[in-house]
Amino acid sequence: MRKLLLIEWDKIRSYRAFWIIISLYLFLLIAAVAGLPAFLHYITDKTNASVFMKLFTHLLLGFPDVWQNIAFFAGNRAFIKLLLAILIIILVSNEFTYHTVRMNIISGLSRYQFLLAKVEMILAFSLLSTIILFLSGLYVGFENSRTITIQSVLGNLYFLPAYFTELFTYLSFALMIGVIIRKTGFAIITLLIYLVVEPIIQYYLPDQFDKYLPMNAMNHIVWSVNTADLTFRTPEFNISLQQNISASDVIVCIGYAAVFLTLVWISLQKKDL
Repeated sequence: MRKLLLIEWDKIRSYRAFWIIISLYLFLLIAAVAGLPAFLHYITDKTNASVFMKLFTHLLLGFPDVWQNIAFFAGNRAFIKLLLAILIIILVSNEFTYHTVRMNIISGLSRYQFLLAKVEMILAFSLLSTIILFLSGLYVGFENSRTITIQSVLGNLYFLPAYFTELFTYLSFALMIGVIIRKTGFAIITLLIYLVVEPIIQYYLPDQFDKYLPMNAMNHIVWSVNTADLTFRTPEFNISLQQNISASDVIVCIGYAAVFLTLVWISLQKKDL
């Protein structure tokens, strides 16, 4: 595994576009999470219910609910993570454009090892994003929690592995598009078009099938914000909020990742490199 990752690192470490996009992505991810309190306080100053809004901010971003809420925010459809998906498409499609993959195969790398290297790359990006989200969540949580205990800090932390699963599947989708289409511009346009097309498809499907569409399946692992106070109040307002992670949602998401990677493998086997 380490050898394949080093090969991938050698390919991208001198690529300027990689550093620009990954730096922008990480900056936006950190700024979006760490800046949530300031954003909510700004809204507070513009409303008449400032005391309520300040209390709501502390409830939303304090331990243990901060983990669910930042995972929901960071995993939002076609938001910050779109940059990472575009980066994957650029890195993969460039290998076909400049025949890097052909040179790798000639040098002794098998098609399976090529695929494995790409899977390890998106695993590394997903892990990096999850670590950054964890560190940002610690900062936000400590800043907004009224009482801090080990139990409160670690409570609901399982929403971060859920975010990791969702992001890995999303990047697998981007990898599939990059490998099948192989032209950077067309691949990025395809990704953007699909993000628009799926909601249209959803409109014509029965409601019970909505969550099984690819993007919906990814976003359905963490599908709402929550706080203990909102959980207590929701029966009065008939609002449904997520309480935990559904195993079936995780299985569907992982199933899609398996489908995407299988299609990548079939494309590598059937098409000329």
